[in-house]
Amino acid sequence: MKRSTRLFSLLSILPFFCFGQTYHFSVSTAPYVNLSGGSPALTGIWDDPEYAVPIGFSFQYYDYSLDNVYQLPYIRYSILATGAASDTLGFFLVFGADLIDRGYGVGSPQSPISYKTTGNPGHRVFTMEWKNAGFYGQYFMGGSTSDFVNFQMELHEDSGDIVYHFGPSSISQPILDYDSTGAYSGLLEKLKLTTEESLGEALLLDGNPSSPSTVSSYVDVWLNGTIPANTVYTFSTQVSAVDDPVSNTDQPYFIPNPSTDFIKANAWAETEIIPPIYVYNSTGSLVRKEDQLETIATTDLPAGIYQLMFRTKDGLTSQRIAVIH
Repeated sequence: MKRSTRLFSLLSILPFFCFGQTYHFSVSTAPYVNLSGGSPALTGIWDDPEYAVPIGFSFQYYDYSLDNVYQLPYIRYSILATGAASDTLGFFLVFGADLIDRGYGVGSPQSPISYKTTGNPGHRVFTMEWKNAGFYGQYFMGGSTSDFVNFQMELHEDSGDIVYHFGPSSISQPILDYDSTGAYSGLLEKLKLTTEESLGEALLLDGNPSSPSTVSSYVDVWLNGTIPANTVYTFSTQVSAVDDPVSNTDQPYFIPNPSTDFIKANAWAETEIIPPIYVYNSTGSLVRKEDQLETIATTDLPAGIYQLMFRTKDGLTSQRIAVIH
């Protein structure tokens, strides 16, 4: 029987924030090309599969030097881990939806998962593809595997880029296919599995799948709809000329910063911010929830660094403030 719990069911209980991002996110489009000549990650019909695949070179992911990526059997989404047997792991959140082989119940596999490394040393690219994958919810609750998705993950040796490339899909029953409004996607530096506590950076995608905003806190966010074919999500340690949505604006949402006794919404942001505003301290603990924008007192907060979490018309975002006395 399928487990009723899911890996990130506790995302909202302990937001973790950081004051800078290792990776920078950008969106582009490029023709999707099926992987040819790849090696199978597993054989047979799959549901909640377990496998380890070699990258073909050493890939640096945060503090991890990876030779392999792993799909863990107790995580029912297409999320690759940095290791197989550890309570604390990093994760590539490629496509957060509960997928299944479309041959499930038919008797022959129809949704291969394969990988391949190409290029010369120093410039190699590892590609992993989920081809023609179906959705668990539609099959077990709707009796059909008509919906499907195609996508790839690439790891680039020379640049260190992480690329998610999405191909053709058919989503006729999104309520059954997704646990929410769409898949979730992004990166997690370190997650303690027993407590589902983030111990490092997070870079999660939120909102419109064609132009997602980014969330640098460990919270429960999902894309709003299906990712269009030929969409490319790139996570790079090198800032590109493309605007980085981690910083939605050059102007702060709240002023003054530093603050001695209060903060308030910047004039331009008053119509952009959607209350409430959550205030977290440097350990990630919620210290205040505010439902108004006019004046938020900081006189009773100990001096230090705080993170404001709130929604705007573009999705969930955050701002760091300093409190001094």
